[in-house]
Amino acid sequence: MEKQDILKKIISIKSVLAYIDIKSSQYKSQKSNITNLEKEFNDSYKNNFNGIGEKVRKELDKVSRCEDRILKLEKALNNLKEEKIKIEKSQMDYSFITNEQLKERMKSKILEEMDLNIQECNKALEKEKQKFEKYNDNANNVNLSEKKCIESLGELNSKMNKIISFKKKQNQIEGEKINLVYEKLCAQNIDFIHYKDFDKLDYIYFYIETGRASTIMDALNLVDLQIRHEELVNVLKQAVATICFAIKTTGDKICDEISKYSNVLCEELQGGFSKMDRSLDSLSSELDSMNIHLDSINKNQKEAISTHELTNSLIEEQNKTCEDMLKNYRYVNGLSGDL
Repeated sequence: MEKQDILKKIISIKSVLAYIDIKSSQYKSQKSNITNLEKEFNDSYKNNFNGIGEKVRKELDKVSRCEDRILKLEKALNNLKEEKIKIEKSQMDYSFITNEQLKERMKSKILEEMDLNIQECNKALEKEKQKFEKYNDNANNVNLSEKKCIESLGELNSKMNKIISFKKKQNQIEGEKINLVYEKLCAQNIDFIHYKDFDKLDYIYFYIETGRASTIMDALNLVDLQIRHEELVNVLKQAVATICFAIKTTGDKICDEISKYSNVLCEELQGGFSKMDRSLDSLSSELDSMNIHLDSINKNQKEAISTHELTNSLIEEQNKTCEDMLKNYRYVNGLSGDL
């Protein structure tokens, strides 16, 4: 196969691979978008559905509370009516009142108050019944509205599910097309280059174009050699990095140990110097004491020397006096001999 034919073939394969890469990127992006769209719609549907149910529950809760108040008011009203009947039938105990007119006035006053309480209770009951009707109508309206919203949400959910399913199917078809194109490319070029060597096409093109290889096999051998060389370089780089890191770590440890023992040695030397300073101070004190003692001895010696010199001087004077006396004696003796 001629050089130009090989180069054209390589360019053709690279063009198809570039097209497949673009389509694969679009396929992955579309798949991600569909997944995000489906998640967002499902979350929105759940939130809206839960919001609808919450509105219905709130309205029904108002109706229930109002119904409880109505029951309590009806019970209170029945109690008031029963008490009024008892009073009217004079079943109340008025034995502690002896005056009949006062009893009647008391009874009349109590009945008036009972009537007022019954009227107030009836008014409150009527208001609560009106509220109950209003709340019940609101609940029915909300319930009806919510049912319509739920139906609308259901229809929307069905439509969105159809759209999402269609997009998924469409994207799946696109993925199958990409796989089909790739498989066809591999089958058409199986005699030219293996599909596992597609990632080496740039190197192969370079070696054939520059004349360093004349066939695909020669180019692949050069590529394999270059790959092994790069792998060896990477291994060496990793080894160098590991060794450097180990040296740095060891050096740091050694520096730490040296610093540690240097500090200990400095502390020991400092302690030794302190002891030497104390010993020198003690020796200096002893030397000062010896100097004082020597000064005292020198003083005594000087005094002894002075005494010795005085004694010698006295002895010399005495000797001189004796000589003079001897001379005088001899002189006197000489005179007497002459006589």
